[in-house]
Amino acid sequence: MTTERITSGNLVRANLRRCGQRVRLVVAAALLAAAPASAAVICVPDMAVDPSCTASQPSIASAISAANPAGGDTVLVGPGLYVEAPVIDRPLTLRAAVLASEANAGNPAAQAIIDGGGALYVVSVASGVSGVTIEGFEITNPTYSAPDNDPAGIRIQSDDALGPTVTAHVRNNVIHDIADPGRTSAAFGETGISAFNIGGGSTISGNTIYNLSDSEPPSSPGESPGSGRAQAILVKSSNGTASGVTIDGNVIHDVQDVGIRFNGVSGSTAADVTNNVIYAIGSAGTGFLSGIGIDHIGQGNVAGNLIDTVIGGFGLGVQASGTTAVTGNRITRVTGGNDPTFPGAAILVNSDGTTVEDNYLFINALGVVVGATVASAGQVTGNCITGNAAGGLVNGSAATVDATGNWWGCAAGPGSPGCDTVADLGGGSTTFAPVATTPVCSGCGTTRYVATGGNDLANLCENSGNPCATVQHGVDVACVGETVEVAAGTYQEQVRIDKSLTLAGAGAGVTTILAPPKADRAIEAADHGFGLRNYDYLVGVFGHGQETVVVSGFTLDGNFDAKSSGPGTFRSQQLTFLNASGTIENNELLNWQDPAAFGVQGVASLVVGSATPTAVVVRNNVVSGYQKAGIVAFGTGAVDVTIEGNTVTGAGPISTTAQNGIQISNGATGRIVGNTVTGNDYTPMTWCASGILVYLVDGIEVRGNTLSANLCDLFVQSNGNTVTGNSITASSAWPFTLLGNGNIADKNYVDGAPGEGIYVDGTGNVLTCNRLTNNGTGVFIDAVSSSGTPNNVNENVIQGNGTGLDASAVTSLPLVDGTLNYWGCPTGPNTSGCDTAVGNVDVTPFATSEPLCVTCAGAGGDTDGDEV
Repeated sequence: MTTERITSGNLVRANLRRCGQRVRLVVAAALLAAAPASAAVICVPDMAVDPSCTASQPSIASAISAANPAGGDTVLVGPGLYVEAPVIDRPLTLRAAVLASEANAGNPAAQAIIDGGGALYVVSVASGVSGVTIEGFEITNPTYSAPDNDPAGIRIQSDDALGPTVTAHVRNNVIHDIADPGRTSAAFGETGISAFNIGGGSTISGNTIYNLSDSEPPSSPGESPGSGRAQAILVKSSNGTASGVTIDGNVIHDVQDVGIRFNGVSGSTAADVTNNVIYAIGSAGTGFLSGIGIDHIGQGNVAGNLIDTVIGGFGLGVQASGTTAVTGNRITRVTGGNDPTFPGAAILVNSDGTTVEDNYLFINALGVVVGATVASAGQVTGNCITGNAAGGLVNGSAATVDATGNWWGCAAGPGSPGCDTVADLGGGSTTFAPVATTPVCSGCGTTRYVATGGNDLANLCENSGNPCATVQHGVDVACVGETVEVAAGTYQEQVRIDKSLTLAGAGAGVTTILAPPKADRAIEAADHGFGLRNYDYLVGVFGHGQETVVVSGFTLDGNFDAKSSGPGTFRSQQLTFLNASGTIENNELLNWQDPAAFGVQGVASLVVGSATPTAVVVRNNVVSGYQKAGIVAFGTGAVDVTIEGNTVTGAGPISTTAQNGIQISNGATGRIVGNTVTGNDYTPMTWCASGILVYLVDGIEVRGNTLSANLCDLFVQSNGNTVTGNSITASSAWPFTLLGNGNIADKNYVDGAPGEGIYVDGTGNVLTCNRLTNNGTGVFIDAVSSSGTPNNVNENVIQGNGTGLDASAVTSLPLVDGTLNYWGCPTGPNTSGCDTAVGNVDVTPFATSEPLCVTCAGAGGDTDGDEV
């Protein structure tokens, strides 16, 4: 399917890819061909309409009267406005010379417009007349003449009493603005197309119907499916013999009550309702509504339809019918409904023998509802039923429902985190195991496309030439594991992700997600494993532990409009990534701050956390303009994070908040590798503003990072970490702090700090092969080191510092092991040209030249650990 967004009047034109499009092409070609010699082509208003004209009449009605009563003639109508209400009383083809389109609605220079001028029916076919085709017109403006009238754009068989079955074809018309604001009662309400007792291969195809509204009182709860008052297409069999009716490839939108209703009275009635696009049906508080309602038929095939946004009812309903197959439909955003038991079902089954298979039902109030009247349920199998707020399947009957082989949103099945639920409320039972562990429905396994000129209405974003307009809609329609490609441009919206997928922009600086105003952003109020929190976010990934999400190629711009406060325990996080594995790479995160409250904590740019085991890579991102923190990873023993190759830039010397560039804390595990972190500086110096902070987590690898101009460039407060190959220059005060035990600091380069090059307060730490130059103090060992396993400071270059190694705070044995270091000259510490060593430290033997491990690492550190 492709759709084209028309900016004027909120119009959408959809051309179905399948037979609908082929029919249009064939018809268009047929317009150029002359009719058979035995049939007349009567043109309106004159012979200039087409070379095939054999006669002309000034009006449509007069042309119909001039046609052969036995049939076979064509009335061909040129562009123009025709204010009349023709009645077709003989077999013929009524065709517009140029097929109408919604894009040209109201333009008589482009297409033939039949304006009913207030007639009850704009175009009607008299009772008992068979063999009529109506094609290619814009039809509008009927009305009612009495309270119980049922106005229509096209009416087949104006007598709806028992009568013969006729054949009719209604194709490629644009029917709109059918409204009765003052009527108080009617049998069926106004319709775009109403057809009584048609069959024998009759078709209603390729039509566009929109803007049908009514003031009729709402229907009662539980009323027959499709018992609304404004209906785009109504096909009714009152004689019980109609069969072979196809309703295919129509586009229906902005209709108050019902998209398509097929109503029979006996088991001989059959219908195919296929490949229709139906959206924007119903209004809040209106009756028992539907996108498609099938009731009282013998056999039905409802397949390949797209239903999007039904407010106040259900998407597709089958009631009191025989064998009906509901297959390959895609239904989303069905909400509300005045049925107090089952509001907002994508599919309602109130009929024995209905099979529901290979449908994609997502983001509705409910997925499938089996109603109380069902005695022998059919199968609900092979569907994708996911993201439905109140449940995936509700069995309200006493029957047993076979719901095996469905995808419920997660591999574990109903009731598991991330999966839709199944409930038995009518005394029956539902069998749902075995479940599908991956999406099984048609239409999954593709790429979804988003672009600034796109359209979200009735669009599943499957065609790059017909993209969606918003990132969130692309995410919503995507199946698990798919890619959502977002083209260049700026998208001002929040994006929430709760399934496995890849969200791919065209590149940082090319594709931008811009924060909406803080007053318009939704707050995620939920317990994601850390207690109840209220999250403000721009892009939020909220998983359940089994999802894998990739976010790449975006600029995320906070627009200097982060929320700094909110209800309860509040967090403001530009990119929130919780309880999911995945990769965040090649993005730019900017300006997530509240300038009016810049000192408020809890505002960060990129936050990764998990309460269940996950693995996340944060790679090659640029982060700046943050408030408290740039990149944060946390999660008690659960999340393993790799933070690699990012550039994180703080605000520079400020007095309002002590920023942190990169932070791993609260039980997370992982590594921080090859990042560049600068400008985290807090001028009061009462708290450390850290370039890299490892806080209360053990066993972290910090390797090959470049840090400068931070108050505390590298701050480690935990045990058993490996810190190797980092380069720290131009520190504001304290470049490298080790608070803890058993840490290894190896092949790091620290130069030019006014304070200590490396500050150590703990036991059993090992400092080897580091280059510590031109600092206030090369190494300072504080008092906690006075007892326990001694710290070792070996094979380092300690040169040009005010004090080389200061162990004066160590007040008891054992001594600090300070052997094998090079102090800047061959004669050792405390000699001319060499750095000094003071306090309880053993410095002999010493190195007379630079240890090889330092020389090979070089001034910038050994970033890959191979001593080269």
